[in-house]
Amino acid sequence: MDNRPCTVKPISLLFYFLSGFFLWSCYPATPPKEGQLDTLSFDISDTNTLAKPEKKTKKGIIRDPKEYEEIDVYRQDRARIKLKGKYGFIDEDGREYIPPQYDSAERFEDSLAKVSLKGKYGFINLEGEEIIPIQYDQVGFWKEDILAVAIKGQYGFIDKKGEEILKPMYDWAGNFSEGLAKVEKAGKWGFVDVEGEEVISLEYDGARDFQEGLTGVWKAGKWGFIDPKGKIVIDFKYEKVLDFKKGQAKVFLTNGKSFFINTSGQCVKDCQD
Repeated sequence: MDNRPCTVKPISLLFYFLSGFFLWSCYPATPPKEGQLDTLSFDISDTNTLAKPEKKTKKGIIRDPKEYEEIDVYRQDRARIKLKGKYGFIDEDGREYIPPQYDSAERFEDSLAKVSLKGKYGFINLEGEEIIPIQYDQVGFWKEDILAVAIKGQYGFIDKKGEEILKPMYDWAGNFSEGLAKVEKAGKWGFVDVEGEEVISLEYDGARDFQEGLTGVWKAGKWGFIDPKGKIVIDFKYEKVLDFKKGQAKVFLTNGKSFFINTSGQCVKDCQD
């Protein structure tokens, strides 16, 4: 039996060291959780999230995130930020892609964001270009790619290119629903279509939005229902009505009792004796 102490040749030590280093360098890093970058805003307590503060790039300045008063979540690779009371947007790398310059700003949806300056509203695209001029006193919500806008107390409609569908001429206008939008002038209500044509005349004292092919309208103190052509489908006899949902609408009588009717006006639930 050989009792000599065990020895390791220098070349063996080099071999083990290189083998270990190779395995370590090839081991994959832990991947980020799916969707993490799309749903989380910058952690303003983590200065390592961004590059060095006040670094100027071709796209814009990169700041220490602690400088911002607000950092919103990302939408379409843009996050809304607030600096010295003004709003702008940073890109996925933290660059001020759209510098803080607006009095207010909303998140991007369908590549457009509503912004305001000096009490006027408009829309910019992801590049910061003013697609819809900042000139409107009020704007509604995009419905069926059409927007109600107001100038000097008069309402009209524009499309997503900023082109005028119907020049401002009404005292009020609602959002589009099922291809029609309610409008009001001098206390009377009617409906226009997506071409800006007045398809239901201004003859009602109130109106709801179209749902399931019918809408409630108010005339002479009572509510009834009409179709998209303006035809009366359910007579004016209710104190109040709600919209149709899954073929039924809740209606109210003068005595406070209520029940559900179908699109033909027949009671189908909670009927009165």
